[in-house]
Amino acid sequence: MPGCWCWGRLWAQGKNASFGLGFYTVPELDAARQIKPLSRGRTLLEKSLSLPCLTSALDALSYSAPGPDGLTLSDLKKAGDPFLLHLTDSFSRGEYSFGGMTCYPMKKSSGGFRSIQIQNASDRLWQRAMADTLLSSIETLLSHSSNAYRKGLNTKGAAKALQSALSSGFTTGFKADIAAFFDSVNTGRLCDLLDGLFNRDPIITVLAHWFDHLRRLGIAGLPQGSPLSPVLSNLFLDRFDLDMADQNFRLIRYADDFVVLFKPQVDMENGRRMINESLSRLGLQLNPDKTLPVASDRPIPFLGFLVSAEEILREEKSPKPRDEEWLQVFRSEWRTGKPVYLSNISQSAFSTGANLVVKDPSGAMERISWSGISRIVIVGRSHFSGGVVYRAVRESVPVTFIDIMGRTTGHVNPVLEDVTDILSLQEQHAKNMDWRMQFGREILSAKIHNSRILLRRNGIDEPGLKTLAGQAKSAESLDQLMGFEGAAARMYFAQFPGLVAPFDFKGRIYRPPDGPVNAMLSFGYTLLYNRIVSVLRDRGFNSKIGFIHQGRGSHHALASDMMENLRHVAERVVLALIHRHEIQTDHFAVSQRKDMMVYRMNGDGFRKFIIRFEQTMNARFTGSGNDSISLNMYLDEMADGLKRSLKLGIPFTAIRIN
Repeated sequence: MPGCWCWGRLWAQGKNASFGLGFYTVPELDAARQIKPLSRGRTLLEKSLSLPCLTSALDALSYSAPGPDGLTLSDLKKAGDPFLLHLTDSFSRGEYSFGGMTCYPMKKSSGGFRSIQIQNASDRLWQRAMADTLLSSIETLLSHSSNAYRKGLNTKGAAKALQSALSSGFTTGFKADIAAFFDSVNTGRLCDLLDGLFNRDPIITVLAHWFDHLRRLGIAGLPQGSPLSPVLSNLFLDRFDLDMADQNFRLIRYADDFVVLFKPQVDMENGRRMINESLSRLGLQLNPDKTLPVASDRPIPFLGFLVSAEEILREEKSPKPRDEEWLQVFRSEWRTGKPVYLSNISQSAFSTGANLVVKDPSGAMERISWSGISRIVIVGRSHFSGGVVYRAVRESVPVTFIDIMGRTTGHVNPVLEDVTDILSLQEQHAKNMDWRMQFGREILSAKIHNSRILLRRNGIDEPGLKTLAGQAKSAESLDQLMGFEGAAARMYFAQFPGLVAPFDFKGRIYRPPDGPVNAMLSFGYTLLYNRIVSVLRDRGFNSKIGFIHQGRGSHHALASDMMENLRHVAERVVLALIHRHEIQTDHFAVSQRKDMMVYRMNGDGFRKFIIRFEQTMNARFTGSGNDSISLNMYLDEMADGLKRSLKLGIPFTAIRIN
């Protein structure tokens, strides 16, 4: 019909002028009042990189160890739509960079190890989205012989298909698989096949570039573990499936593991030759060690079943030993668990079974699964058993020791711990003024917002802070941004005298503190600052390279940056101590320095502040993912959010209280 339509137009003949001239008429169109005009369709690449397709692929991906960039599937989910939109944009601009592979050793039951290559989570995501799009397009083209990696088909169905073939008189043949199949797939031929099906679709160009990238990494064929490999392998083997059907053989294939059955009159050697010839046309060959003739008097072991014409039985196998050596490949999501802080508000902590048990001052015990712990932070002289550290090492959970001031005093890192180096990215972004401005606007506008909300919680409405927060959000230079922040700080602390009575407060003075309130504020900021320094170091950052503040001497500029949107935490502690009458004037020591009086907390005041600070940091709130987390936990999440921002090219999001 298309050819007739073309000739009809050229010869200016036909009966239906509204459709186009030709030797034919289309009866269905005669009664049509209007023909919908042609519209541009979407390419396979556009479909696969659409937000709904990427979201569906993200939900469907299975957890695994991180690739070279250290990001996990949970990181991508927390990054959300901004990351997915950035991913689409980077592909449309041709700027997406394929990642490398991380090699993990996996112990084999037969002895020795084999290597598992793990890609970056972002690479697995776009591959899964493209695989889903391709599969929906080629599903109807695939042979019924193919049972793997297809919706509604599984090993049980393959076993039933084998039983049906045996019952139909196909009783001789071979059980076989293909030698080094995934490594042997000719990706150039595969791209030609795709081009024949989806002429000039840009998805083929993306796949061709990806194959070239894999070859540069020393990876031939299709990488095992890639979400694209199953659908592409089925397409590549479809020619083999059709060849077997043309020979009137019965093929039951699950990936590269298959059974080919013949009628009894077919010569076995002739049948084997035809199988080999078909595979050789694809550049493949049988695995001689796993190619065995089918015996008609014995069930065929296939995909974990024993299959005969009469029945299908589960094949009994001896249990495999627990292989601790490769568990981290499949249990790596401990990296995205929650940190546990053991401080002076914990009466004791010990390990039992699969749980860490923490006992609070009331005697209540909280059981925390070891699989859900990202790291343990031991604050000061906390009470815990030696078994906690021993179990942490076994579970690959790092342990950090900090003093009560929040300064790191030591680490216990597991042997398999792999802290990804992000220093080069941090240094690169610290030189990028656009990035610094974007980051600064977010952090400092959040700080001003949080100051306004803290005042409102204490009965004071200061609309000027809302205005300044909006101005900070659109500041055009770092100096202008800092000017808005300074104006907000003056406006904020101008409201403090009425909140801290009976203590006097004439304004924020840093060094030396001229009264109890300034002494407590400075101490609270120091505790928070030191704790953030510890978290940043544990996450692989250089805490002295900042984006807003500039490092000098021993100053940890990045910790100062990250603390800005959390200063309200220290201020909450100070207000709680005063409003609850937990701290009095006699909790401070006063000394004369030149022409002013300098205030510092004494021992009893110091202890009261530490207790209130730890209680505040352990208090739970609902985080961005609707999870119940503490402020201690949020510090880790904040550092991970910065890591995602640098690595995924998405904006950093600061905490905003309500």
